[in-house]
Amino acid sequence: MIYFDTNYILKCYLTERGSPEARIVFQQNAGNIACSRLGRVEWHATIRRKLLTNALSAADVRRIRTLMDEDEVAGLWTWLPFNDALLEGLARWLRTTEFIGVLKTLDAVHLESARLGGITDIYSNDRQVKAAAPTFGLVANDVIP
Repeated sequence: MIYFDTNYILKCYLTERGSPEARIVFQQNAGNIACSRLGRVEWHATIRRKLLTNALSAADVRRIRTLMDEDEVAGLWTWLPFNDALLEGLARWLRTTEFIGVLKTLDAVHLESARLGGITDIYSNDRQVKAAAPTFGLVANDVIP
């Protein structure tokens, strides 16, 4: 099992820089890719924001949501729990870490979700996520040039 942060999942459904590379990893690992359940909400929020800012048409959004729905039904995504264990582990990490880089809360949720899920490889093209990944015992991967 590997972990995709929300940005990598979005690249599987949108056409943007890095989409072809992310889709290759998706196709090679379909059914063995996890993300935090909160990442699923973040995905839907991003699609909605793109509609409201006219970056996507209503027809595009219907098509993209249908594809995601079909992929979920087919079991291509594993949504990891967003629960007390995750929040407590993350609070403990924040209190005790030696990491001095900047890390946004949702990015830390992704890292802790992967760690708690027993996953060692996370795919992200976020600089801060990649820098913090080793402190969670994770290997950061990025195939996006």
